[in-house]
Amino acid sequence: MDYFKISPGIEEYTKSQFLINFRKTAQRFPKIDFSDSLSRNQIKSKSWLINEMTNTFGRDFENIFVLCGWHGVLPAMIADNPNINFKTLRSIDIDPSCEKIADSMNNELFKNKWRFKAFTADILNLSYQQISLTTEGNKKKINEKADLIINTSCEHIADFNKWISLLPKGQKVILQSNNYDLHAQHTNCSDSLDDFIDQCNLTKVIYKSTLPFDDYDRYMLIGQV
Repeated sequence: MDYFKISPGIEEYTKSQFLINFRKTAQRFPKIDFSDSLSRNQIKSKSWLINEMTNTFGRDFENIFVLCGWHGVLPAMIADNPNINFKTLRSIDIDPSCEKIADSMNNELFKNKWRFKAFTADILNLSYQQISLTTEGNKKKINEKADLIINTSCEHIADFNKWISLLPKGQKVILQSNNYDLHAQHTNCSDSLDDFIDQCNLTKVIYKSTLPFDDYDRYMLIGQV
């Protein structure tokens, strides 16, 4: 069965811009393997995040920054949610190949005066009081204050203490990690939710919980630095 032949019918039924953008992105980037970034566990973890994000902070946001944003799936899911209003969505990843893929996954917002834009940067080298980023050969630049920072890849950050120390006091954050230490790139796993809470050392924890999977547990904290 050819997915691309049946997907327009599914898109017509669901009216999902997320599905439309994914199909077009997969067609634009046929060599990219989306089986991990769009796996059941990834989508379930992100759906959990979005649900608790609105329960905790409401539905209205200014500038949302997603760090370690990969293929831009989480921003696309946020944008596809009718219960969330925002001014801009930003995705940052150290891998330069992610930038165009993430822009494609959020194509309508990208083309609408950069309401969405992906950037290539090392999150350890940013100033979070006011986030400045450049793209397209340093020809275009943003300089924005994040009212919400999301990082669902804390297990990937070897120097986690340095990163979280860069965030300004009072910064609203949503953080996820896990205990799946068999992955070679998981250099900063937490053994438990309590371990993750201790590591993050937030001044205010509004929400904390665990999402169990077959092979590992995913932890989430929502609060302020």
